[in-house]
Amino acid sequence: MGPKYIRLPANNREMAHLVKGMEEKYGFPQAFGCVDGTHISIMQPTENPHDYFSYKQKHTINAQAICDWKGMFVDVEIKSRGSVHDGRVFGNSKINRNCQ
Repeated sequence: MGPKYIRLPANNREMAHLVKGMEEKYGFPQAFGCVDGTHISIMQPTENPHDYFSYKQKHTINAQAICDWKGMFVDVEIKSRGSVHDGRVFGNSKINRNCQ
């Protein structure tokens, strides 16, 4: 059900609506959302457990999300191993490729 409710703007009109809302509510010009990441704890994998060991001293999966000015999710990616830095998670994300 994710794609039905969590999706990036489909056209320029939808994007303009998000940008306008962000600027009017928070004073951020030319922004359509806020991005942040979190680590989701997992059980130690049997294969390559060190890849999932994060700076939080536990095994995790890295999750990245973008919310609009109303706090609604417009993009979520949960696929990076816990040892991957947040900057690399963003660098490898679909939203980064789309913005370029």
